[in-house]
Amino acid sequence: MGNFKLNSKNIFIIFILFFCGKIFSQDTIYFRNSEVKSVKVNEVNPTEIKYFRFESLSGPIYTSYTNEIKKIKYAGGHVDSFNVVIQKPNVIQTKNVFNNSKIEIVSSKNMYYETRRIGDDKILTLILSYHDKIYSEKMMLQFIEMKKYQNKQHLFGFIGLGLGLSSILIGVGSSIGSYGTPIWSPPLYFGLAIGGTILLTGLVNAEYFKSKRIEKKLLVADMYNRGLQQ
Repeated sequence: MGNFKLNSKNIFIIFILFFCGKIFSQDTIYFRNSEVKSVKVNEVNPTEIKYFRFESLSGPIYTSYTNEIKKIKYAGGHVDSFNVVIQKPNVIQTKNVFNNSKIEIVSSKNMYYETRRIGDDKILTLILSYHDKIYSEKMMLQFIEMKKYQNKQHLFGFIGLGLGLSSILIGVGSSIGSYGTPIWSPPLYFGLAIGGTILLTGLVNAEYFKSKRIEKKLLVADMYNRGLQQ
């Protein structure tokens, strides 16, 4: 040691040894996007890697997710590899909560469930959430029949009203005299007769299907209430 001289050659060797020591003491992170970082790993856990940048060991701690990292090669030569972990979302399964409250039937237009007035949509919801699926299907058949009657009621009502009034207006228009006022003539009689017949037929049929719809609606509500007693 006494013969050691600090000359330029020795300084160069010391520099090389120091530089090599620095290189071999660093860790290397290989990211999945092909990025490579020279770091000093501080902490490894199942989801995150915390590290210092090698050029700033006294600087802030950086964090990367393990899903972003392919592998880490440590200074000692050991390699940790990481697989992409697919996290399944937490799915909360809920069951239909059946409430055994009855439908209060005041009239076909006034039905209440838990003090709230209900319509066809709520009745359908109650049927679908009914605890006995076989009984629910029986109620559903009656509900479908009710909606068919409702469609027929609207169909005959609108068609009867539309065609009846149109026929009457055509008859009146065809009998307009030279002074701009309708006169009693065969076209007027024919229009009034045909229009009135169509209008009356439509209204009668609409009223019939309305009564059938109401009957089915009351039946569905009654079936629901009777089912709760079984």
